[in-house]
Amino acid sequence: EYMGLHTKMVVKEFGWEKDISVDFSLNDALSFVIRLNNTKETRNKTVSSLLQIFATENFIGPLTKKKTQQIFEICSRYDNESKKELELDGEEVTFGIRFPFLLLLSNQLLKHITPETDDFDDKMWKMRSDFIHQKCLQSPVFSLKKTLTNLIQSITTQTETHKQFDSPEINLEIGLIHSFYHSYDKSLFFFEKASKLLELSVSLTGVMSKRMKYQQHDRATLHVAIK
Repeated sequence: EYMGLHTKMVVKEFGWEKDISVDFSLNDALSFVIRLNNTKETRNKTVSSLLQIFATENFIGPLTKKKTQQIFEICSRYDNESKKELELDGEEVTFGIRFPFLLLLSNQLLKHITPETDDFDDKMWKMRSDFIHQKCLQSPVFSLKKTLTNLIQSITTQTETHKQFDSPEINLEIGLIHSFYHSYDKSLFFFEKASKLLELSVSLTGVMSKRMKYQQHDRATLHVAIK
């Protein structure tokens, strides 16, 4: 039902029930959607739903074909062209990616957002869209890494001066990006910061326990203690 609501919102916002012609080229379709989402509130709401559907179909699951049938029928027109447009620095889109048109739409709606943009939410959605784009490519891309690094620097500067922007979720997201690019010291910093904000204590310890079904005696076992 949750995905059904996202699908209805996207179809309604884009006017896809009747307004996108089968004869639209990819650029015409992109321009049409951008014109419909010319305010911050509409744009970010749309990007949120686009990325939610895209992530569910490709990473999170389960597949929601019945609830996204209307979008699937439109996206299928632009599959190959969208994958080509998403290629970056010679890296192709990973085989099996579904609905690439949705990610391309998200990227296009946020293409004007830069690390110098003042609005915090805009930069967060730009960071999320770019990282999902990176996850769809066969290998890490320098240009995306540079953009994400600059966005993270700008976002963390704002969270330091405006504490209302700081949250466990934001720190976890930033930590995951650093981890993807093998910057493990930086990722650990943000993961620990998220734990602190949650007042969560995680440590490794040892306990005596049975690890296997037919084990008769307790053995020393590595244990993750969470408080």
